[in-house]
Amino acid sequence: MFNSFKHFSEYRERAKFVFGTAKEQVTANNQRILRQAAWGFLAFVVVYGIVTLIMMSNELLQIFYFVFLLVDIGLLLVIKYSKKAGSYKLCQFLCHFYIFMVLAFTVGISVFPFPGSPSIFFPLGYMIVSVLFLIPSVSAFLELTIITAIYIVLTCAFKTEEMLQYDIFSGITTWVLAIFVIHAITDLRLRFCETTYRLEQESRIDSLTNLPNRRDMIYTMTPAFRRCEKNTYPVAAIMTDVDDFKKYNDEYGHEGGDECLKTLGKIFKEHAAFWGIHVARYGGDEFCFLMPDYDSAKAREIAEDLMERVRKIRLPFEEINVSISIGLATAENVEGCELMDIFSEADKALYDAKQNGKNNIKEVNFSRLLPERGGVLENNFYKGMNDG
Repeated sequence: MFNSFKHFSEYRERAKFVFGTAKEQVTANNQRILRQAAWGFLAFVVVYGIVTLIMMSNELLQIFYFVFLLVDIGLLLVIKYSKKAGSYKLCQFLCHFYIFMVLAFTVGISVFPFPGSPSIFFPLGYMIVSVLFLIPSVSAFLELTIITAIYIVLTCAFKTEEMLQYDIFSGITTWVLAIFVIHAITDLRLRFCETTYRLEQESRIDSLTNLPNRRDMIYTMTPAFRRCEKNTYPVAAIMTDVDDFKKYNDEYGHEGGDECLKTLGKIFKEHAAFWGIHVARYGGDEFCFLMPDYDSAKAREIAEDLMERVRKIRLPFEEINVSISIGLATAENVEGCELMDIFSEADKALYDAKQNGKNNIKEVNFSRLLPERGGVLENNFYKGMNDG
């Protein structure tokens, strides 16, 4: 009894996490299945529509095939052309709609065209669509209960007495089995989805600094960069690293260096949250910031605030003062540029800052990079993604 309660509690927490946090993953999975299922249903309706037209002269059956063929084509058009097809809410709605559509079709062809024959397709279609999508079990249970009730009412109203007992028994049995199957399969899917989501998140977070790593950098920063390009907003980028970081490792070992990076990671994360900008650990002791919709003056203020925050760091080993050098690249217009172009300029500015005595900011400004200048740092970025 206790184990059952514990399992149910874990199941609820898992469902709450997946449907609340991993919506993108749920949407992607359901979208793929929905598209494949809709095409499969289309093929089924076309093939069986032709077969029944040849073998059975039942006008009502043909009407059902034709009507649901049009409905399925409409669903496919919505999936393909709707601008919001990738949204969680619309995708979930379309999944529910598909379940109702298929079961309405199976109920229709099971009850009306042949009232004196057993319902062959209803139990089969019922079991298939009940486990197609990852949706909350409560919603699935309510849907299937409503559809089962409608099926039983229609069976009692239109089926012959010889088939009535058979179809009601098969409908209720299918409903009971579907409830158990839904729970078991949904539990497995939730476990898989939760595990996959956590692994994906961990692969994008640097374990030492708790900042996004180089692998995640392209995913988090590119949309903001493209938005600035589209709306001709200014963009600024920072590349920074720790001055004389080798001393930390030489004098205090890697534990000392790690402690320094962890402290910097905390400072950088708070700084990025305060200004509403993006930050990532680029690799080693090097970090990068993207400041969308920030002009040169504001970007300079953010860079100076960053240096001031670092100067206040107090590590257990205070013999070495912590300082950073910053390369700041700003642009009023990034049309035709790539994300890594602006970081390439910031990286060059960082090199100049190091050459000018460290613990300072070197700023460069550009509005548009020539195509031949882009891509160099980007290629290095992709080559080293696994190191991030």
